[in-house]
Amino acid sequence: MICPECGEQMTDGVLMGGRDGLCWFSMEYRKKHAMAPMSKKAVKESGMFKLRSGTLTTANADVFHVCKRCGIMLAKLPQIKEEQS
Repeated sequence: MICPECGEQMTDGVLMGGRDGLCWFSMEYRKKHAMAPMSKKAVKESGMFKLRSGTLTTANADVFHVCKRCGIMLAKLPQIKEEQS
């Protein structure tokens, strides 16, 4: 997905929740590893960052696109889409 602010390619990733809040990490990392990154090296490799405010329920299939240059996160969440009449 292309960032609507800067026009650069965004990074696909996933959100996972835990006792420390929500964490985002790259889809590339997720395809290689069953668990969230724990070591400093793994956190760096995954591009992980934490989101601490708000609540969000997502499915494992949801992809969250991130532009770290602009600080934008975009997602298509079909489970919340309103039905068209």
